[in-house]
Amino acid sequence: MLSDLHLVNVVPGSGVQDVQHPPLGLLYVGSYLVRNGYSVAIHQILPKEIDSLTDGIVKDDPLLVGFSVTTGLSSYYSASMSKLLKSKNSEATIVWGGWHPSLTPEQCLAEDYVDIVCVGEGERTLLEVAEALKAKRNLSEVKSIGFKSQSKPVMTAPRPPEANIDVFELDYGLLDFGKFTIRRGDTYTTSFSSSRGCVHICGFCCTPSMFKRKWRPHSPEYVVRHLAELKHRFGVNDVYFSDDNFFADHERAFAIIKGLRDAGISCSTVDVRVDSINKGMLERLVRYGATGVFFGWESGSDRLLSLMRKNITTDQIISCARLMSEFPVSVWASGIMCLPTETRAEFDSTLKMALALFKAIPQGTVSLFPYMPLPGTEFLRLAVENGFKTPVDPEDWVRSDPQSPFYDVTWIPWIGEAPARMRNIRMTQEFTRKVLARTGPSSNWAFSAVQTVFNKLGCYRISRQNFSMPIDLKMHSLFKGCWQTARTLF
Repeated sequence: MLSDLHLVNVVPGSGVQDVQHPPLGLLYVGSYLVRNGYSVAIHQILPKEIDSLTDGIVKDDPLLVGFSVTTGLSSYYSASMSKLLKSKNSEATIVWGGWHPSLTPEQCLAEDYVDIVCVGEGERTLLEVAEALKAKRNLSEVKSIGFKSQSKPVMTAPRPPEANIDVFELDYGLLDFGKFTIRRGDTYTTSFSSSRGCVHICGFCCTPSMFKRKWRPHSPEYVVRHLAELKHRFGVNDVYFSDDNFFADHERAFAIIKGLRDAGISCSTVDVRVDSINKGMLERLVRYGATGVFFGWESGSDRLLSLMRKNITTDQIISCARLMSEFPVSVWASGIMCLPTETRAEFDSTLKMALALFKAIPQGTVSLFPYMPLPGTEFLRLAVENGFKTPVDPEDWVRSDPQSPFYDVTWIPWIGEAPARMRNIRMTQEFTRKVLARTGPSSNWAFSAVQTVFNKLGCYRISRQNFSMPIDLKMHSLFKGCWQTARTLF
């Protein structure tokens, strides 16, 4: 069946695990288009699939091709595929939407391979774009877009955000949801977003610019009904929430968790801010059957925490970790290294904090990620002031992505002047993500014994910043892979 619109998300990576997070943004947009009479094909692909999908889309000759684009490798690969589409069909209409074009619309429009950008939420906007193209009407009547007139960018008036996002229903027939479900034994897990935006103003985060510090939730009834449908149709019985701040409204959050428990669906991860965690909250989480918590501790430096506007201290972080260690929930604790203006002493303090948290939370996984300069953030300005060159086009933003081989911490002189330190930063990320991860049943003595050996080796390497001959990293990946395969099969 031919489709009026093709919606594409190119996910950086190389394997199945890299595309298992469902493309919820495209699903919202595609579902709204289908409800209004359009046929839609949604594609979530790896870079190696760009050529074959491009040929299929060109053959279909749709009304438009829409890309969901974030910053970094996503904008790089989206640009690659867009250019390829234009080379095979110069008349193709290419629309970019999502975080990156919303925050850098004119830069995106400067490229020959982008015809239109959607700024902000895309449900109503892309429908109006499609209707204008179909009727050959002037695009200036469509709100919240950018387009070209006589080769110059034109930005239209902004569209007020939808106050009640429950009006956006999801059509799961647009996706093969089996591809977006992670199986571990009898548990089938997928992700879901129960709200949009965040009221906080963390300096490294672009959510405040994207959503203007507004938070709009789905109702508990909407969330429970949709996840119950996924359980009925695809066997999903576990969810991890990808909200920026799931607990912005505590009573709503608990109503969702309790409703899911009653529907036979567990919550394996909910996002919680350090300054909102307390004993009463954790007691209710356990009582309602939630099994995991994610929180961002961000740094081991009080100065940097203040600069980020996190409104927390290192003492609060440690106290929070000790409190969570008293409850039977898995914990994912995420920090950031290489922040603009970070000194060597502050970097070392962040490493020490990561190791202290790992020790304090017996059921915890502690990660450290290199800072990523993002458009629309206060920390991008700080990075530029300290040596980072502002990217000049969507492809050039690949330099900001820690997963990219072009990433370089040019905004911190003491790192940039020593290439070996850059390797250590990459290895620190790898070891915290993979080795300082407590996965598997603690009740299995053989698993726990082997995992503990890897944990101790990882802590030693991170504390000493000694990553020579990291054969233990490869051995751990093999061990974890074998264990997960066994859990899936048996």
